Amino acid sequence: MNFDLQLTGIGSTKIANAVTNGIPIDLTHMAVGDVDGKNLTSVSTALQNEVFRSAISSEYVAGGVITTTLVIPSSEGGFYIREVGLFDTDGDMIAFGAFPETYKPLLEEDSA
Repeated sequence: MNFDLQLTGIGSTKIANAVTNGIPIDLTHMAVGDVDGKNLTSVSTALQNEVFRSAISSEYVAGGVITTTLVIPSSEGGFYIREVGLFDTDGDMIAFGAFPETYKPLLEEDSA
């Protein structure tokens, strides 16, 4: 599923440093939460209610667009995904966004 993320203030600063000073940003983790994500702003440093976080499963860069993938194992779940955050090696939330409401079932719920 494709959707756009917004930069946090620290994300904007780190991207500016990457462009002007060559200081790279190492995106390492994605997190999902079960709150609607609409109250997140550029000064947010965390999701409103994080329910799962893991290392980014894959990352692809083309034409100035970064595409990341997060795989949530079948052993995790029983929650709704409504917000998402992208984090770097420093643990800073670089970008965030509201996610179309999606239920992530547990394997025991007969779905994976």
